[in-house]
Amino acid sequence: ARPGHNPAGGSGDRHPTARGLAMDALTATFPSGGRLDACSLALPVGAVVGLVTPPGQEADDVLGLLSGDSNPGAGRAAIDGVDVRVPSVAHHVFYVPNAADALSASARELLHAVAPHISDEAARSALESVGLEHVLALPHGIDEPLGPGGVELTVNEQQRLMLAIALAASPRALLVGSLQALADVDNAMPVISALRAGGQESTVISVRSGDVAEAVDYVLFVADGAARLATHQKLLVEVPAYATLWEQR
Repeated sequence: ARPGHNPAGGSGDRHPTARGLAMDALTATFPSGGRLDACSLALPVGAVVGLVTPPGQEADDVLGLLSGDSNPGAGRAAIDGVDVRVPSVAHHVFYVPNAADALSASARELLHAVAPHISDEAARSALESVGLEHVLALPHGIDEPLGPGGVELTVNEQQRLMLAIALAASPRALLVGSLQALADVDNAMPVISALRAGGQESTVISVRSGDVAEAVDYVLFVADGAARLATHQKLLVEVPAYATLWEQR
């Protein structure tokens, strides 16, 4: 059985006071193309939700909206019915975009910035959970300075480090962009396992592979102004545009 409750199946069901992350009449036009037309649905608590968008529409545009990094035309993204842009709620949301920040400090310092009391063991575990054994193998381990802009790490490793930092922060809602680690199912499965173990109420990750879409608990398909939430298999059967998307890919 998949975790969480049975989610709403379409964009017409309103759950503005639902626990966890929800869309409440959310309306937006995205820079990369596409839109949302007064979409309302609650994301299942305790599940990993894969976000799928059609070609030409960037998943990070939707994630930026859900995280409060960008403003909707109308409506809101909310946690427990409170707009995610409200300061008291915003610090419970962590967004990991596909463009990693310049990380120049050591892994220990970066993790301590969001979790001041994290132990060395927990810090190492957080890094290992996202496949960053390389950082532990550096000459000074988690105390090794990562260089200007994190030059000691590849882009993939920088993204994974941001994910470890996000997990250490213990947010209520964790939104993850189009990371290299999620591009194929072999790399994505350990990351999905780490996300499931993270304990956050709401988890949404960008999905670009059909195998990864099958591996997550539910899929949020945003296309043609609507947002549809269901399992990958159910969407394949019931939503022709979703099935066509994977056939084309």
